[in-house]
Amino acid sequence: GPEIRSGSVVKRALLGLRSRAGAFFDQLRGENHAGDECQCLPRLIFCGYETKEVKRNELDPLEVTLLERLNHRNMNDTMTVLTPGGHVGRPKSWNGESAMRYDKLRTHLRKELILDRPNVQSKVLVFRERTIRAALARSEETARAQLNNTRTDQWTIVGFSQRSSSRRRWLNLDTTLERCRKEWLLPHKIICIEMDLDLYRDPNHQIVMHAAIDAWVGLHGSQMTHAIWMPPGGHVLELLPWATSSGQFFVRHTDQPTAMGVMIHRSDLNHVGYPLSNTSIPDCQGKLRHLHPGGCLAKVPWEIRDAWVHQRIIDSFVQKFLSGPRWRSSFSHTSAKQKNLPTHPRNCDDFQSLSV
Repeated sequence: GPEIRSGSVVKRALLGLRSRAGAFFDQLRGENHAGDECQCLPRLIFCGYETKEVKRNELDPLEVTLLERLNHRNMNDTMTVLTPGGHVGRPKSWNGESAMRYDKLRTHLRKELILDRPNVQSKVLVFRERTIRAALARSEETARAQLNNTRTDQWTIVGFSQRSSSRRRWLNLDTTLERCRKEWLLPHKIICIEMDLDLYRDPNHQIVMHAAIDAWVGLHGSQMTHAIWMPPGGHVLELLPWATSSGQFFVRHTDQPTAMGVMIHRSDLNHVGYPLSNTSIPDCQGKLRHLHPGGCLAKVPWEIRDAWVHQRIIDSFVQKFLSGPRWRSSFSHTSAKQKNLPTHPRNCDDFQSLSV
């Protein structure tokens, strides 16, 4: 994205996160964006930010919150701020470390915008309760009674990312959601919901929605960075678009992390990436004769292509990670060199047994 100017609404809002979390939302709703380089934020996307310590007297007056001025804070004190810097990615030779500490960013933002705000935590609980009740509303009476006999945290809510825009749509998502309702709801207490950020653009709703889910599945894209709001121990399955040998690095290699894997590295989340095959391409139908130059791939590049996702991929993910009482894996690191799993998995001792 464009460089954030010193006086832009985005930077001022981010700088206000430390002491006044509401400033982030207040400025998004109340400012006139005309003349700013960043014109709108239909989604909250986090990449390329890091924390640093600065003195209050070094900040632009607009970047010091009114609350701090009213409290007569010592302007020589230091404060932690978020600053633009870096980008999502990995060096050519990945050594397991990244210059950007997204795990620290995740901890910082969750504390300021969720954990320190009882009203947001309450909204998260309400969202979970309503989601569970809605899922059981069409079930038999004995199934609906399960909600009264179990805590909401004993249910697993899986969000499936959809895009109602014209690119990278999950074409057969309805089939997966229906299978979830029929096969996973009662035996495994798994509830599946569709999450379309093109429809839910309110920042408050986006944070609450992602903080309420236990697992998230979606096609590669900027919307996946919303995993930053998920609770500790959550699982993320990133479906990688099929590309030719000249495609992106995160599709070509199966022993190094994706950009999303870099962001989740050293965090308390679990990340699994699965590269889709050419059978996921709706126009080509998996026929190699279409792969010559000038064929359908040239007309529909991977970054705008819709995809079909085979149900066996989702079934394997649910069976290995989300079914039964052990679905919340321990926080231990395992390697990711198994074919077709080209990411940086975290926190799952039985990851090597995953077969998809």
